[in-house]
Amino acid sequence: GFIIMRYANYLDPRAWLVLGFSLQGAAGLRMAQFNVEVSFNDIALALGIQGLGVGLLWVPITLVTFATIERRILPEGMAIFHLVRSIASSVHISVSIAMVVYFTTVNYAGLAEGVSVFNEMTRVPSTIGLWAFDSPSSVAALSGEMLRQASMIGYLNAFYLYAATAFIVLPLIVLVKKP
Repeated sequence: GFIIMRYANYLDPRAWLVLGFSLQGAAGLRMAQFNVEVSFNDIALALGIQGLGVGLLWVPITLVTFATIERRILPEGMAIFHLVRSIASSVHISVSIAMVVYFTTVNYAGLAEGVSVFNEMTRVPSTIGLWAFDSPSSVAALSGEMLRQASMIGYLNAFYLYAATAFIVLPLIVLVKKP
């Protein structure tokens, strides 16, 4: 993306912002389709789309940010720009991690509700599979699988947040002046 922007930076930056944020949102939606059996190719494709989007975003974002700043205050503007960017990305990362932890906990509790010796379905051999409630190692393995499934749901919710934040920015691009 950065290589493309080396040769395409003379075009309207708003078009590149739309394309970059759209690619970011598409990557987030792609990651939200992962499952616990995700392949290397699925991850590589999603990260490739995401990387291209980031590469296409930073040059136009920087261009429109500094287009209206006077040269004499440019160093202070750069400092504030990078401070806000760092704080915003830290907040987004923290919120994403909090979502993963929260939804993992909530979904683990929801999954654990249905797995009990008091549930009639757990007494039917075809529904419980290889899990046995009389073996501590089997109960631990069942708990591990429920945690794995709950964690996956937590990550999927964080990927949806990632996609939503990229798509929410798109209407705001009309407020950007052409430098």
